[in-house]
Amino acid sequence: MSYPPELNVAIAAQITAQSRVLIRTLIHEIINQGGVVAYSATDSVYTNLNLAEMENFKHLVGPELGKFKLERSFKEGCWVRGGLYALKGCSDRELILKHGGYNRGDISYEDVRNLALKGETINRFKAT
Repeated sequence: MSYPPELNVAIAAQITAQSRVLIRTLIHEIINQGGVVAYSATDSVYTNLNLAEMENFKHLVGPELGKFKLERSFKEGCWVRGGLYALKGCSDRELILKHGGYNRGDISYEDVRNLALKGETINRFKAT
C-alpha cells in the first residue's frame, strides 16, 4: 500500500498515541480527585467535575489548540455503547442524543435510558 507524499503515517500514529496517553492520564487524575468518569472516547471525557474551575485542571482547559474544551454541562446521562448515548442538559429544554445507526427522531432519551438500564452493561451516570 502506498500513501500520498503529504501524509506521514509515523507522525499521525505518534499524535494518536500521545492523545490516548493524555486522555488516560486525565481520566486517572479525575478519579484521583474524587470525580467520576462516565464515558470516554478518543477525543472526550464525560465527568461530573467542572475541570475549568479546579486548580489541578484549569491549565488544561481552554479554547487554545491542544487544550480540552468544555462542550456542555449536563445533569443526567445514559450510555449504552460508543456512539449511543443521551444527555439531559442543565435546562429542561436541552437534550442531546447521539445515536449512530438510528435516524433522527427514531430514538428518544427514554429509549436510550431503557437500553442502558436493561442491557448487560449499565453505563448510567447522574451528575451531582
